Amino acid sequence: VSTQSTGFFVCLVFYTLSITSSSTPSSLSSCGPWTEEREVLVSLFASTSGSNWFNSSRWLEAFSDHCKWFGVTCNADLHVIKLSLPFNQLTGSLSPNSSLFLDRLQYLEELSLQGNKLIGKIPGSLFLLRKLRVLDLSNNYFDGILNDFGSSNASKSSIEEINLSSNLLSQLPEPFSAFQDTLRVLNISNNLLPYSALI
Repeated sequence: VSTQSTGFFVCLVFYTLSITSSSTPSSLSSCGPWTEEREVLVSLFASTSGSNWFNSSRWLEAFSDHCKWFGVTCNADLHVIKLSLPFNQLTGSLSPNSSLFLDRLQYLEELSLQGNKLIGKIPGSLFLLRKLRVLDLSNNYFDGILNDFGSSNASKSSIEEINLSSNLLSQLPEPFSAFQDTLRVLNISNNLLPYSALI
């Protein structure tokens, strides 16, 4: 067992004990950067009706390592590098958590939330996660205008695959050519986009 894993577990034990006692609970963020990422996952669970997911195995279990939660993959340093919850009955919006994704899941390489019932706007900040290579939000109910992600920052992106097909998007920001150095696959079919956006 690595020193980091042991340290995280000890910190998690004390945190869990603190919130079940009469003392003022301390923040998990004081335990290290990976615990901030855990808090992001907890927020995602709450905002997408996690109790109604088809599979929420081990999510929010007391003393459980978030790297063992269903759909979560971590690297050796306990940073979340993959979040895969396709066709899992997620409902709600990602927008309230956009800043959390941007600020705290900086090691995320793949986000796969296709085939759920997610609504609202797609946070543009998702496209700017420095290590993100694959983003699949297809087959949801995201609508309206895709929030502008700032083409000036796109050059810092590592994204290779974007799948936004089968949503209700009606307008895109400036062309995805801003990602031309890395982007290999872009699927925006089956939306409400004007024909000019598809060519």
